Amino acid sequence: MARYIGLMSGTSADALDAALIHMVDGKPILEAALSHPLPSRLSRQIRAIARHPTGGSLDAALTVDLQLGACFARTALCLIRECGYAPSQIRAIGLHGQTLRHRTRHRHPYSLQMGNAQRVALETGIVTVADWRMRDVLLGGEGAPLAPLFHANQFGVDHEPRALLNLGGIANLTLIARDGAVTAGFDCGPANCLMDAWTLRHHGTPYDRNGDWARTGQVIPHMLAQLLDDPFFAIQPPKSTGLDYFNPAWLDQRLARQDIRPTPTDVQRTLCELTVEAACRAIEQQGEQKPQRLLVCGGGARNPFLLERLADRLAPIPVQSTAEYGWDPQWIEAAAFAWLAHRTLEGKAGNAPCVTGAKRPAVLGGIFPPG
Repeated sequence: MARYIGLMSGTSADALDAALIHMVDGKPILEAALSHPLPSRLSRQIRAIARHPTGGSLDAALTVDLQLGACFARTALCLIRECGYAPSQIRAIGLHGQTLRHRTRHRHPYSLQMGNAQRVALETGIVTVADWRMRDVLLGGEGAPLAPLFHANQFGVDHEPRALLNLGGIANLTLIARDGAVTAGFDCGPANCLMDAWTLRHHGTPYDRNGDWARTGQVIPHMLAQLLDDPFFAIQPPKSTGLDYFNPAWLDQRLARQDIRPTPTDVQRTLCELTVEAACRAIEQQGEQKPQRLLVCGGGARNPFLLERLADRLAPIPVQSTAEYGWDPQWIEAAAFAWLAHRTLEGKAGNAPCVTGAKRPAVLGGIFPPG
């Protein structure tokens, strides 16, 4: 039985997720998963590089790339040991890594992830597939999102159109037709990245647990309207974004334009509503292809207040966590890259041109042997 591990670090850059799957009749089955916190110093270095206007120094970026590679390798080996397997029993690792830059509307478009694949392959002794996005970008695509094919494989059904909303640092939406096929997928705005950064600034904690802080605030209507007036929200798909766009500096620029200084609590509430409104508008713009059900994954699926707001805003469309369909929302993206590694080694395309805008489907990633 062929087994695969997916490794990734989200836009919050605070932990590494690992998921181990095997395939049964073309469907991935999740066997185990774990999350390892990143060393706080390394996490700070990643965020500093990602948010620096020009990426900081080359030496700093390459050092972090190697350090992250070692962390990813240790995480994979830990998961393998916990499952009682040997590395030789894992066919491949799908290493997404940590996005440093994603600039697909640049004059020379590119997407760059950190987490040295050579080091992961050597230290685990496992074939590693990495550098997932650039082939799609070179084919004229956005290089993101790449999970929609996996979403459709797992959650598509033949009796209703659905949408899957991944609430990581950035929110991305997958639209699945009644026949189970992907029709579109795109980033629709910030999910947790701005709320997390604001919580860290004012409370010193990495996130607003359960949305309890946001729940106590009031939406600032004129501020919400100003945030939603950003040009990104008017771009028609395919589109993608990242922390090099939606970050604390982006928020601070808009806060500086407020006539009256808002309370931190009301800002947090407004940022929560920004996530909700951006996602719901993206869904409502689908017209006749509007989904009949919304499934939610990612860290935001563990925020009850955020889910309540989505449900209120989209009613009568049901809003459910993917946990209700047998998939813990935390592991879906890592599992997706394990599945993509399977597709790459089988010579199958990993992108969907209707999602990314690429000229054609393509086998994604570079293959790094362990020897």
